[in-house]
Amino acid sequence: MTTAAQSGEASPPEKDERIPSQEALGQSAPSRAAAEDVAQSEAAAPASPGQDGKSARYTNRPPIAVFKEAPSREPVGADAEPRPEESARRHQPGERPTRTRFGRRPVIMACAVVLALGVAVCVSSGVFSTGAPLPGPVKISAAEALGKADEAYHRREYTEAMDWYRKAADQGSSQAQNNIGWLYQYGQGVAQDYGEAMHWYRLAAEQENVSAQSNIGRMYENGWGVVRDYSEAMRWFRIAADRDGVRGQINVGRLYETGRGVPQDYAEAMRWYRKAADQGDAVAKYRIGWLYENGWGVSQDYGEAGRWYRKAVNQGDAAARAHVGQLYMRWYREAADRGDASAQTIIGQLFETGWGREPGLWRGAALVSQGR
Repeated sequence: MTTAAQSGEASPPEKDERIPSQEALGQSAPSRAAAEDVAQSEAAAPASPGQDGKSARYTNRPPIAVFKEAPSREPVGADAEPRPEESARRHQPGERPTRTRFGRRPVIMACAVVLALGVAVCVSSGVFSTGAPLPGPVKISAAEALGKADEAYHRREYTEAMDWYRKAADQGSSQAQNNIGWLYQYGQGVAQDYGEAMHWYRLAAEQENVSAQSNIGRMYENGWGVVRDYSEAMRWFRIAADRDGVRGQINVGRLYETGRGVPQDYAEAMRWYRKAADQGDAVAKYRIGWLYENGWGVSQDYGEAGRWYRKAVNQGDAAARAHVGQLYMRWYREAADRGDASAQTIIGQLFETGWGREPGLWRGAALVSQGR
């Protein structure tokens, strides 16, 4: 006897088993031929997951067409209850839950944020180069910073000068390093600190800055921040002088003149003063005039002394100007001692105006000599 399952026909429903009609599922009833085709295809198909590994042809239930309803466009509130169809479909065994478009929104937003952050990092690090560099702070050159510092120093704005000198020194400018040491040495714009001054002088001296080398010699000569040592001072002065440093040449001559650190030698002092004077230094010219005036290392010659003094005065040397006045006074005295009436008159006028020690003395001598 052939069973209903073997013949391809659906078996009759068991007792109390209700089968939803096609109209209840929202479909029109299929024809008998279509129903037979569906039954045969399901009998040939393997068992689907969630049905205990049994093929549909071994089940006693007729095939049921699955209908997926289009998602509702009505907003779903937090307190809204799901519709019966959705609840039944959501809890059917073996059915894989699907995500709605509202469930995907947080994931999409998170991906967008991560992508934006990645692009920003790549652009800032230069991975994505547009060909044009990103604008940054304008960097001033060491020469420009040094010029601005010198301008501020001449305006006596020492704090500003120190700021500009540091900008130049940070770029390796030896002159800026020397000038920072100078500000520390004299406490201009900063608290006076000989140790800090020596630190900056040495940094510049390591780059063979002759001004810094001479300044180190001055620190040793005066005992500023270090133990006074004339021999060490001469050593540093000679280092600068041998490299044609004007300050070093003048200081070497001065130590020879005074006999500090070396035996006193006026001729050697004159030799070093002339080296500096040949480079146009006013102080060196004044020192040469001083040696001629006193006859140290050379024959005494007031005329030559005056000539060198006037060279220094023309360059604005104040000490040379004072010595020119003293030299003229000496000339007046010598002329007055020889009986020169005009010299006696001039000297008397100087004393009368308070520029001499004995007012009226020389003026009276001049009047006597003129028979008045």
